[in-house]
Amino acid sequence: MTFSLDNTLAIATAFGIKLYDVKTRAFIHTLPFHGISTAQAFSPDGTHFAVGGFNGGVHLWDIRGIDTSSPPSEEHPPEEETAVTALALSRDCSRLACGFESGTVELWETSPTKRRIGPLALRSKMKTIFIRIFRQSRHTASVRALGFSPDGRLFASGSFDGTVKLWNGKDGSLRGTLKAPAELSPVRAVSLSNSVLVAGHVDSDVTLWSLDTLSLIHTFETSGNSVSAVSISENSALIAVVDDNNFHADILGKVVQSAVSFLDLVNHTTIATFNIPYQIHTMSFLPDNSQFVVQSSDGVYLSLNLMNEHITKGPPLEDLTQRLPDTSLWHGVPILHCQKKDQHYFSALFSGHKSPVPVLWIPRDLHLSQCTQKSSMIALGCRDGRVILLRPASHVG
Repeated sequence: MTFSLDNTLAIATAFGIKLYDVKTRAFIHTLPFHGISTAQAFSPDGTHFAVGGFNGGVHLWDIRGIDTSSPPSEEHPPEEETAVTALALSRDCSRLACGFESGTVELWETSPTKRRIGPLALRSKMKTIFIRIFRQSRHTASVRALGFSPDGRLFASGSFDGTVKLWNGKDGSLRGTLKAPAELSPVRAVSLSNSVLVAGHVDSDVTLWSLDTLSLIHTFETSGNSVSAVSISENSALIAVVDDNNFHADILGKVVQSAVSFLDLVNHTTIATFNIPYQIHTMSFLPDNSQFVVQSSDGVYLSLNLMNEHITKGPPLEDLTQRLPDTSLWHGVPILHCQKKDQHYFSALFSGHKSPVPVLWIPRDLHLSQCTQKSSMIALGCRDGRVILLRPASHVG
């Protein structure tokens, strides 16, 4: 236990760090923490709180957003705790969609307070911007994919039950359920333009759907082993399909870990396939569709040129943010999520450095299961159901 100068008592328990207001004699908040606490400390001004864990990790919270006049936010009962299996942010970062092992889908509105409050508390706390909009209509199996349309009007959830559910991106109302033919396997990836939806299936098939009629347009049979990710260009002309279960050596003896195939939506043909010597972490079409950029798990950027089918390292750091507007910035410096085995961390792409520089290590005891990022926000999902929002500073100074 430890006291702050303003008489707030922090108590480490098996279910988190509980904050107790000595003046009101009431618990005011619970900070998520799992493990053994070895050290605790408030900052002198009472705005931050730090906890050291038995495994050497250190957790730091900004506690200025906690409303000490209201009851503590409700915690999920132990029986409801379920791993976060998919995350997606809308392009403007105003909405966060969460998918869970239980098949549940949640839509949240984000805020600087990073507080999660229930619908009942919302009625008396409308000033809080970070709210859960809905939690309903479960899939019958784990949610494995989420994606927003570019305009944020819709988002989709794909599940191992073989269905894709389409939702209103503003209020979370269900627009419809897309069910592929019975012979197709569970859904592992989804991507939306403003007119069509693409779903990648475990058996390497890719289905194309109309967002207007919610009907199946075409099924692509790719040559890979299993689709791990899909991406659609905003003009709905091309689809990129990633197969990350493709470890082999090519005819030149080079190691291949992933394959990226590009499909023509008009002619329903494969126009190019690239063998990549890395595991692909994130990817995006450039605005003119002439190139496709992928980021490996350890932070290497590759540009795939669809015109001459060449692969080059890049794009250059100085124009990364202009060409990829969804890149997260920290004081004007591009940052990216990386992973080596079970260690997650963030690296910064400083000018003058040829390789990304690690700047933030995520404690292993958070048991991170998912990560998604856009220009002004990063969302981390944990195996115990917690979702953590990070807001990098977007200006220099």
